[in-house]
Amino acid sequence: MGLILVSKSQKRPPIRAMPLRFACPSCGQRISATRAQIDVTAPCPNCKAPVTVPKTSTLPPPPPAPLKTKFREKKRYETTVILIDDCEVPTTTTKLKKWTDDFTDARNWLIRQLGAFPGDRYFAAIFDHKEKRSVLKERGR
Repeated sequence: MGLILVSKSQKRPPIRAMPLRFACPSCGQRISATRAQIDVTAPCPNCKAPVTVPKTSTLPPPPPAPLKTKFREKKRYETTVILIDDCEVPTTTTKLKKWTDDFTDARNWLIRQLGAFPGDRYFAAIFDHKEKRSVLKERGR
């Protein structure tokens, strides 16, 4: 890996500096200023008392903005199949779930899951979250 030299004639992109943060000594109003404004005296925006911009910040930096998390929207149909295998001791239960926006897809998935199960002990349902009700319930014995 080599060293890259930059001649003084080449311009570098400007580095964005954090603003200076300080408080008005008279009223406590929080104020921000750029580094170019160091030692400039101006009236406080709140109490109009003269305030001189310090060389360094006297207040901590603002907290970082909270991360925006994207939540996946819940699908409309929740299909649940609970398979009860009473051939084993103790009885085992398997719970399968699938989310979809297509009722036919939900019904077909449910039929495939029940068709693959050798026994006839199960509970199966499709719940419509938009209508807030079960649209299909089936119980095998």
